[in-house]
Amino acid sequence: MKRETMRNFFYNVLILSFFIHACQSSDSSQKKETPVKANLDSYTFNKGKIEFEENFELIESVGAPVKKTIGMLVSVEESGNGPFMLVNLEDKDGESIHFLLENERASTLPDKGMLSVEYVVRKDSLITGIRLKNESIEEAVALLTEEYGIKDAAFEQMENAAYQFDALHMSGDQGDLSKNVTLKLPTGEVRYFKADFNSEVDDNRRFAMKEVVVYGNYEEDIILKTIKW
Repeated sequence: MKRETMRNFFYNVLILSFFIHACQSSDSSQKKETPVKANLDSYTFNKGKIEFEENFELIESVGAPVKKTIGMLVSVEESGNGPFMLVNLEDKDGESIHFLLENERASTLPDKGMLSVEYVVRKDSLITGIRLKNESIEEAVALLTEEYGIKDAAFEQMENAAYQFDALHMSGDQGDLSKNVTLKLPTGEVRYFKADFNSEVDDNRRFAMKEVVVYGNYEEDIILKTIKW
C-alpha cells in the first residue's frame, strides 16, 4: 500500500512540474515579442507651429519641391552666428537634418520630442579657392600659413573644385557666416559671391583689381516653410 501511495505521489509531482514548465515557456515567449514601432507619419502635431511667411516668395522663386521631415529633436545649440541657433533633428532612419533658426523662434521649441519640418533645399554656388591668373595652384598655396593645415585644405579645394572660371577681383570681405567676394566676369557682368572661410578672397591687397582664377563647389541651403510640434 505504501509503494502505491509513493508512486501516485511522484506521478502527481511529475504532472505538476510539467504544467509549471509549460506556463513559464508560454510567458517567456510572450515577453520576447518585438514591440510594434509607432508610425511617425500618423504622429499628431498640435502643440505648436512656426510658419515662415517671409520665406514663401523665396520658396516659390527656387522652384524646388517642398520636402517634409519628421524626426526627434536632438539638440538646439549655438551656431557661432549670434542671431541664430543650430537645430538638429534625426528621423526614423537615423538620417540627420540641420538648419539655422533665429534665437527668438528657437526659444519656443520644446526641450525634446518630435518635430515636423517642411522646407525647400536651395543649391547655391560657393567659392572655395582663388589664385592669381599668372601663378599655379602650388605657388598660391605656398603663400598660405601652415597653421591648422590650411595649405592642404586650400590645395584640395582647388584641385577638386566642381567648377572654375576667370574673373577680375573687385573686392572681398568677411561676413558672419562666410566670406564674400565681388567679381567682374569676362562678360563684363559684376557679381557678388559667397565664399568659404579658407578661400582667402578677402585679401584685397593681394587680389584687388587683378586677374584671378576662381574655384567653387555647390552647397545646399535649407529654406524653412513650417515647423510643427
